[in-house]
Amino acid sequence: GLYQRFQQAVPGGTLYNMFGTSELWDVTVFDPARDGPVHDSVPIGRPIANTQAYILDARLEPTPVGVVGSLYVGGAPVGAGYLDREFTRERYTAHPFDPTPGALLYDTGDLARYRADGVIEYVGRRDLQINVRGFRVEPSEIEARLEAHPGVRDAVVVKRQVAPGDERLVAYVVPNGTPVDSDVLQAYLATSLPPFMIPSIARTDAIPRTPSGKPDRNRLVQAARTFERDRTSVDPCTPLERTIAREFASLLKIDRVGRDDDFFAHLGGH
Repeated sequence: GLYQRFQQAVPGGTLYNMFGTSELWDVTVFDPARDGPVHDSVPIGRPIANTQAYILDARLEPTPVGVVGSLYVGGAPVGAGYLDREFTRERYTAHPFDPTPGALLYDTGDLARYRADGVIEYVGRRDLQINVRGFRVEPSEIEARLEAHPGVRDAVVVKRQVAPGDERLVAYVVPNGTPVDSDVLQAYLATSLPPFMIPSIARTDAIPRTPSGKPDRNRLVQAARTFERDRTSVDPCTPLERTIAREFASLLKIDRVGRDDDFFAHLGGH
């Protein structure tokens, strides 16, 4: 990822990762000498002086180490709220851990988790969290895993509705040189992610971006090519096989089904 490329380009240099919001400025900092190591993604570190960071569940209770929750900030950076009082109530709440009258917590709208050493790892935006067949999925978690693969330069994961009631995860991947077989990428993801988080793989030359540099998910599906079938798929041989393949292709809304295609890994079945 970017951190590894920086290390190669600037030997001996130090890259600090600071996290903040427009309302609070910077509230945490990752110092690799103090907070390392770096694994799949660069953490956002620890709170700066006079600042508290809390990772809480829906009841404003602290989540266990390693469990994803909402990131709240307290302390000196937190103001009294917005001019729009209605919006203030959505983001600012009474501080449950500070008895000081009027103390507030600010809800960043971000998802994070604590490592065992107390360092905070950023997971993604809460408003980008998606639900697929009853499972809550953090697209950025899958993206980070994909981008850690040497054959992937960039990746964005979205939810795609194939038919009413049939939603699937799709990862749009920009190869880093020679394209990697989609089966290889799925097997790689399966070593660290549960089955419901393994997406279908589609290749694209570039990820469309907004003026601020964030992935433009609305334009992404239109820009990407159709799904790449990298693997060799054998055609059905017997009349019974052809009938079964035709029925599955119809139900799954795909062009064809090979006799050795995996219902889950290759065809998007569930």
